[in-house]
Amino acid sequence: MRFLVVLLGLLALATPVLAKPKVAVAPFKGDKNNKVSDAIAEALAGSAKVTDPKATGKAIDKLDLGKDLDVGEAKKLHKKLEVDAVVQGKLEKDGKTQTLKISIFLKGKDEAVRFTVQFTKVNDKFREDVSGIIVKKLDTGDVDDTKKRRLSDNADDDNKKKKRNPDDDNDDKKKNGDGDDDKKNKRVADGDDDGETKVRKKKKKKRAADDEVAGPRKVAARVDVGAFGGVRRLTYSSSMTGPRPVGTRTLAAHVEGEIYPFAFNNQKGGAAGLGFAGEFEKTVGLSITIPGTTTAVPIDQGHFSIGARYRISVGDKTAVVIGTDFSKRRYIADRSGLGAPTELDAPDVDYTAVIPNVGFSTLVSPTIAFWARAGGMLILDTGSIQEKSNYGAAKVFGLEARLGTDIAFSERVGMRLSGGFNQITFKFSGNGDMAMARGVTAAADRNFGLAAMLGVTY
Repeated sequence: MRFLVVLLGLLALATPVLAKPKVAVAPFKGDKNNKVSDAIAEALAGSAKVTDPKATGKAIDKLDLGKDLDVGEAKKLHKKLEVDAVVQGKLEKDGKTQTLKISIFLKGKDEAVRFTVQFTKVNDKFREDVSGIIVKKLDTGDVDDTKKRRLSDNADDDNKKKKRNPDDDNDDKKKNGDGDDDKKNKRVADGDDDGETKVRKKKKKKRAADDEVAGPRKVAARVDVGAFGGVRRLTYSSSMTGPRPVGTRTLAAHVEGEIYPFAFNNQKGGAAGLGFAGEFEKTVGLSITIPGTTTAVPIDQGHFSIGARYRISVGDKTAVVIGTDFSKRRYIADRSGLGAPTELDAPDVDYTAVIPNVGFSTLVSPTIAFWARAGGMLILDTGSIQEKSNYGAAKVFGLEARLGTDIAFSERVGMRLSGGFNQITFKFSGNGDMAMARGVTAAADRNFGLAAMLGVTY
């Protein structure tokens, strides 16, 4: 009996030592369907109590943390999930080679442990190598471990290597040409037929680049389709009784999109910021009633634009976008059903413009981004409003502005809500027939409204 009591006491004392660490594995950036993060979580389950990527991701969203955790955010996650460490990663692909950048936030540490793994396939060798490094880091907490290590295919090989003397290791270095590599921060795993795993330790000064992430602002392509509702109003400045203002409420189909072709495979580098954007809008069933009558005149109102973009990252959550658009905008009445075209006292406009613009987008939460854009309109043509028989020559200039929010429902699907305003101003020289007859000196053509769209991103 006394022996049993002593044995139970020893087991009780040993229990804290043998307790498994608690580890939360966050979803990895660029890891479709959590394939890689799930594999690592499963591999760690034998050495730690693991909170899988799905549960960790939900906790991140609930705490309103960024997708790229910092030490402060990781501490909140430690407390929320009651874990000893948080594992975060970023996956990049270059052909068949995949690069995984791992960050481990240890409880009580003010700096993350980081290392980089290169591999071709997610196989047993990959799982063993990466989980082995993570477990070792959980034990040592060593941030700047520059010792070169050769990872083995199995635990038996590791045990054999532990028994070998330093002279044998030196002989192996000479045979393999590794003798001069001790100064490098690189660890290389033995390859097998299923794929090769390489682990490289980055220098501390390069960590800022390693931590760069591809947030919602860095989508490679986006298409949004929806509806626009707004108001168009043309008003005049006159020295006498001038024309009546022209106003219509519009409902239009709206499509817009952007693509950054060099950002699909690599978010870094100057070329990744080069892109193109386009927009199309067309009213549905628009008409205007001639004052004093019941006659409705159909109106063809719409616009399109196409242009270039250059996107520049500013910090972790914000991007500045510079662009130039070629734009067409029209408001033309179908007068074919009228006895005389002049029965409708409203000039047609058919604008052509080049629009330099600048904008920005910023993440306000993991699933919501706010953006805005403004530009000056260099008017190339206005249509018949500037003909001699109408209001004649004028100095014409314009501006436009848009702002909105993008709400992500999932990795690929979301909603865009936006509001827009544009104004084109005329300063007439007074040589047009209508301008002289009515004393019109200026006019302002304004459009403003709201759009709601569903979007698909890549």
